[in-house]
Amino acid sequence: MTLDIFYYGIKLMVRGTYTKGEPQTYDYEGSSDKFEIEGVSFNGSDITELLEAFNVDVNVLEQTIIDEVRTWD
Repeated sequence: MTLDIFYYGIKLMVRGTYTKGEPQTYDYEGSSDKFEIEGVSFNGSDITELLEAFNVDVNVLEQTIIDEVRTWD
């Protein structure tokens, strides 16, 4: 899946895999939604390698994407 998101006011194109979580049942605690980033582009340039160098919290970026995808339901 590829989508455009605004991360701290900057438009990024993020490519990755979204997995919807499983609901809780009587004998299973369930699981949360997940998004695994495969690549990030800015203005057509791949900046995936720069995320760590600029201290980008990938967990926050992934949660931002999950929150966006949840609005599609």
